[in-house]
Amino acid sequence: MPLQEVNETDVLQRCAKCSSLNLIALESLVIGVQREGHVDGRIVLVPPCPSCSSSEFLVRTPDEELEHPAPGSFGHLHRLLVDHVHARLVRMGRVIPSLQSHPVEHLIAKPLEGTTLEQWFPSGLKLASPEEQRERPPPQGQ
Repeated sequence: MPLQEVNETDVLQRCAKCSSLNLIALESLVIGVQREGHVDGRIVLVPPCPSCSSSEFLVRTPDEELEHPAPGSFGHLHRLLVDHVHARLVRMGRVIPSLQSHPVEHLIAKPLEGTTLEQWFPSGLKLASPEEQRERPPPQGQ
């Protein structure tokens, strides 16, 4: 479920099953999934695709995760966008009730800012498709 673009109010997502583009309001997303007494604050459930009803998830990078092995790749840039969306949702208070008693620092991913934002997303929080990504040269300094 690749994110294609993130703006102040929405995310543009490409459905992994049918490839349709879906504009999803950030206010409709909530952090956390609870099942059988277990709660996971790394997961964001995305609303079902309007075209095919497929359900998908965004999963933020674990705190102990190593640096991505291929900086600038589609996977690396998508990971950065997911972490940015997760951090924004935490700041917006878009968290399931069972996680609201946890300290925010425990939940929050790393938002994009400063040099990371400038290096990887100089034209805004947009991600090329994997096909377009292969055709582009790597960002400066790589």
